[in-house]
Amino acid sequence: MAVETMRTCIYCGLDKTESEFSREHIWPDALGGDFLPPLFQTDDVCERCNSLAGRYVDGAFLKSWFGQAERSASGFEYLDLSANSKSVTPLHYMGVIADAPQETGDVYEMWVGPCGTHVIHAHSKDDDAAWQTYAGGDPVARKRLPGRVYITLTTTNPLWIALALRSVKAQFKKAARYIANAQLPPQWHNLASAFDPNDASQSKDLKVVDHLRDASRDGKFVRHSVAIKLDPDHRFLPKVALGLGYQLFGMKFIQTPYAGLLRRGMREIDPKAREKIPIYGTGFLNMAGPSMKVISFPGGWVLFLKAMKDKFALMIVTPSGKSMTIAISDTPSLWSGAEFDAYKDMGEFYVVVPPLATAVGPISAAVYLNHLLKHRSHPELAALEARRTDKASLPPCN
Repeated sequence: MAVETMRTCIYCGLDKTESEFSREHIWPDALGGDFLPPLFQTDDVCERCNSLAGRYVDGAFLKSWFGQAERSASGFEYLDLSANSKSVTPLHYMGVIADAPQETGDVYEMWVGPCGTHVIHAHSKDDDAAWQTYAGGDPVARKRLPGRVYITLTTTNPLWIALALRSVKAQFKKAARYIANAQLPPQWHNLASAFDPNDASQSKDLKVVDHLRDASRDGKFVRHSVAIKLDPDHRFLPKVALGLGYQLFGMKFIQTPYAGLLRRGMREIDPKAREKIPIYGTGFLNMAGPSMKVISFPGGWVLFLKAMKDKFALMIVTPSGKSMTIAISDTPSLWSGAEFDAYKDMGEFYVVVPPLATAVGPISAAVYLNHLLKHRSHPELAALEARRTDKASLPPCN
C-alpha cells in the first residue's frame, strides 16, 4: 500500500496528505486571478484553507459594499452592447430596503444594473448577523436558498435591456427571476419565470415591488440600510502577502517570524485582536494616504511589487484609484539575489482587467509610467485601452 506524500499548507502551517491540497488563487479568481501569471496561484494550500479563505477572507472584501462597488465600476469601463455580445457587468449593491412592508424572516435587497435597472432580491434572513456586511448575505446559504429576483427595466433600448438581463442572470444564477414591468422578447423567456400572484411567496414579495413602484411614480425616496464593514481588507491583504511571499521566496520565507504574523492576521477573526498584530501596511479606507489615481488603470486592478531597503511590498490600486499596501517581507536577505533585481530597481507592475478576462505583466515601473505619461506606448496596455468604452458612443437609455 502506497503511503501518500505529506506537504505543508502555507495558510495553516499543518502537514497534510497530497490529496488534501488544491489550486489556490492568491489573487482572487473573481478579480481576474485566473489570467495572471503563475506567481499569483499556488498548489500548496489545503482544500479546507482554500474554502475558508474564499468564503471568509476573499469574500469579506469582494462582497463588502466597497468591493462590490469597485467591481461594478470596473465593468462599466468595458461595456459591449453589440447585438451578439455575451458580456455582463457586476450589479451595484444598494443595501436592504428599509421602509417597505416586509414580514419577519425575509430580507429585500436593492441592486442597480445598467441604465438604472432596479433589481429586488428577496431571500430568507441569515441566522448569523456577521453576513449582514456581505452583499447578498451568506454565499453558501444563497446556493441552497437562492430566493427570488424581481427586475424593473428602465429602458426600451434592446441593447441595454440585453446587457441588464445578462448581468442579472450572471449575478443570480439560481434564483427565480421575474420581470416586474415589461413583456420580454421570446429569446429572453428562458431567463424569467412566469409571475404567479397566487403563489404565497410571490404575493408577499409583490407588496414590496408595488411599494417601490409607487414611490418611483410619486417621486419619493426609498431608504436603504447598508451594513458596512470598515476593515473589509484586513484579512485579505495578509492572505495575499503570505501567498506571494511563498511564491517569491519559498519555504524559507514561510519560516520567518513576519510570515507567521501574516498568517495570524489572515486567520484572526476578532478585529481588535487583529489590530494588535504588527503587520506593515495601509488598508482600503486609509484616508490619510496619498491618492494613487495617477498610476491607476481605469477598469483594471493594478498590482505593484517593489523591493525596498528593508521591506518587500505590494501596492494594490483599485479601478477607482484607491490604494492598499502590505509588506510581504521584512527580511532583506530573501531578495538579495540577482533574480530580484527588477524589483529592487523600480519595481514591477501587473494590470488585470476582469471584464476583458485579461491581465498584462510583469511590466517594469519605467515602462508602465512612460505609457501612462504618453511618452512611449506599451502595446498590450494600448490594446486594452482601445477596448475601453467611449461613453459618448453609447446609445441613450431611453
